[in-house]
Amino acid sequence: MDANEKKGRCWGEKQEEVDSVRCAMRYVIQVRVTRRTKRELVVEDSSLWLAAILALASLPLWYVVIVLGKKGSLFGAAFFLLCAFIGLRKSTFVFDADRRLVNWRELRYLKMSSGCIAFDAITDIGIEAASGDAGSTNYRLTILTAQGPIPLSSVYSGGGSEKYASLREQILAFVKHDGAPAAMASAASAEGVANLESSICALLKQGRKIDAIRLLRSTSNMGLTEATRRVTEIEEEVGSGEISSH
Repeated sequence: MDANEKKGRCWGEKQEEVDSVRCAMRYVIQVRVTRRTKRELVVEDSSLWLAAILALASLPLWYVVIVLGKKGSLFGAAFFLLCAFIGLRKSTFVFDADRRLVNWRELRYLKMSSGCIAFDAITDIGIEAASGDAGSTNYRLTILTAQGPIPLSSVYSGGGSEKYASLREQILAFVKHDGAPAAMASAASAEGVANLESSICALLKQGRKIDAIRLLRSTSNMGLTEATRRVTEIEEEVGSGEISSH
């Protein structure tokens, strides 16, 4: 095996390790409620603490490379530093009941963005599903507005649809409290239904009908028979081209 082949093989192994770390982060780092009072609800998704640990773990390896001149540790040092960079993300959504506003800010790869959303502009809280590794399903929550969805997290995470359904209900209950608009009265607005069906279509396209049924049941009051029938209808509509699977 020549030098180029060794380098390519080493790079491939490092890429697999990065993918494994990224996958593990989806289960370790999940969106959660960090503070809840009668007037304020704070939802966060942060991996900054993990990024700090990985960056610190790379320091001894960089010392070996730079001070001791042992280049063999370069890949290890770069690997930990790359994983730390991937972990540089944090999103914070503050639901303010007094002002009836959601103030949000997001840090991702050293870039900061922020904004605010009026409670009256929120039509629903959606659950998006995406295919994960080894046949798993990852999820994330989104704030649905007439202008489009606003994700509460920049990445999809594991943890099961029930967890996200419970968190969705907590947010909806807080936003609807104290005279929310009539548009919030339904647990599934038109935007929410479209968002949910899009996720169901994506799962059906991957041949994961059971996961699609589970997602539908976790976000509605449907029983198993009713949810199975509805998913089957969507599957037939996708197959006939009546609705898009994207």
